[in-house]
Amino acid sequence: TWFPRHAFVYEEVMTQLELDKDLRRSIFPGSLFGGTTFNLGPNGITKRHRDSRNLVGGLCMIGALGHFNHETSGHFIMEEAKVIVELQHGDIVFMPSARITHRNSRLREGESRASIVQYTSGCLFRWIWQGKKMLPDNERRLKAGIRAAEGAHRWKELYSLFPTVKEWEDAKSTGLMGLGDIEETIRSGRSYLFPRL
Repeated sequence: TWFPRHAFVYEEVMTQLELDKDLRRSIFPGSLFGGTTFNLGPNGITKRHRDSRNLVGGLCMIGALGHFNHETSGHFIMEEAKVIVELQHGDIVFMPSARITHRNSRLREGESRASIVQYTSGCLFRWIWQGKKMLPDNERRLKAGIRAAEGAHRWKELYSLFPTVKEWEDAKSTGLMGLGDIEETIRSGRSYLFPRL
């Protein structure tokens, strides 16, 4: 994977959710993502948006399907990154959909496009971080200051999951990308991502 640290964190969350069989029923057992959406088209084009309910600092997987000329239409556009990607039928892209505004370009007449999207709601991560429970309003207000401080650390930790350009360059030559110290940090209990594990 090009995102091994994300994969590790997502696997931890899915593992915790699977411990309670009533909480998670996936149509794709073993998937690292908690949700799947099928945009079946025939003109599966999205307007500019961010997926605000996904984990900020997390990833989603978008797969392109259909009959279209990827060189002239159906492009995947990430606005803040100023990137336009020519996705062919069967190609996938991983991107932080809660942070980057994205959309598709129009199709030409006679073309069709669909997509499959896998993602995980930030609420599932929060559920795990809160010890698999919802916080009552009064407890939520009392812990707001503590949560805000934890949130700042968690935010930094989430963004440290993304590989650096150097890591990608090294992985391109070796075929490997390591976890860095994220596994040891989480297992030791020093992580704000999994404070209760």
